[in-house]
Amino acid sequence: MGKQYATRASHARARATRRARSRATRRGAMFSVDARVASRAPDARDGRGDARSRARAMSTRCARAARGARARHARRATDASTSRERDDEDDDEDEDEDGRERAERLAAVVNCYDVAALSASATRASSYVREELAGMTTAQKMIFMDALSSTGIENAWTIAGEGYALTRAERAASAGSTKDFHAANEILGDDDANARGDGVRVFEGRVAKLPTKFLNRFAKAFYVDEDDDPMRSAASRRFLGRAPIKKGPLDALLPLYFASNDFTDDSVTIPGTGERADLSLDYRDVPVLATRRPLASRAGGVSWPAPRLALYPFDALVDYIRPLAPGVLVGRGYRFKADVPRRFLDFVLVRRE
Repeated sequence: MGKQYATRASHARARATRRARSRATRRGAMFSVDARVASRAPDARDGRGDARSRARAMSTRCARAARGARARHARRATDASTSRERDDEDDDEDEDEDGRERAERLAAVVNCYDVAALSASATRASSYVREELAGMTTAQKMIFMDALSSTGIENAWTIAGEGYALTRAERAASAGSTKDFHAANEILGDDDANARGDGVRVFEGRVAKLPTKFLNRFAKAFYVDEDDDPMRSAASRRFLGRAPIKKGPLDALLPLYFASNDFTDDSVTIPGTGERADLSLDYRDVPVLATRRPLASRAGGVSWPAPRLALYPFDALVDYIRPLAPGVLVGRGYRFKADVPRRFLDFVLVRRE
């Protein structure tokens, strides 16, 4: 914090110096034109030369002085404009730095999270993290994601789970929203209609326990699929999508399509652990048909290659999703062999604007 205040003080002193110089320049310039004209004007008592010539000389000198004054005025206006731009840039830099520090500070809290040390209340951590993230921009949420350690990503799953002590309406109210706080709503965003048909929602993701951005970065792209089977009393709504791994040619080799449960369900339970989540994303048995992909080849800014069986270790994968905050989800993946779940990976997702 001391560094932040020192930087702000330095910027303030620089702005004050520029403004003082600008005022001094304006005061000194008030008399420049008259002084120059007076110093260069011919002596009225000088009898040499013709009066008409002296008048022409006076006119020429006055015109030159006026042009010089206009030029100096223009330069001062430019300098003032540049100064204001510098001030604005300084303010923007201060705001960016404040936002970065806020996001990194919250990530540090999550990285060091301990239930017993933080509070006896099981919902305090989840409410605090949700409220802090709700007030951040998308860029700041991305900084938060980058600043999380592998342990922090695992802690985020635990923190999001504590939110289940509250009802969905209570979770929404704690985030300052009247919208039902559920992972499906965080995927759909504010405009559900844009997520129908070939509309796509994309989240940037980071996986725990992988060392570099080349290995630990991926995305998840979601779109809505509706089953209006007349045998059902209400249409089933689920997410279909894929997880682009962002590894060049490997992206087509591992398209990693998934299908969610009916997201009108309140929640799902992870077999074998009893843990609760809002959504499951199943990658097994190629859940997406070629005819059910988005119509646009680059819908959502990602490619949609032909569906194919997932290769090991993704062939038995099911992801479970919890909402951490508006626009931020956390997930835990399990590999199922003979219906026995084995924990595979943890990740965090931030919705791309």
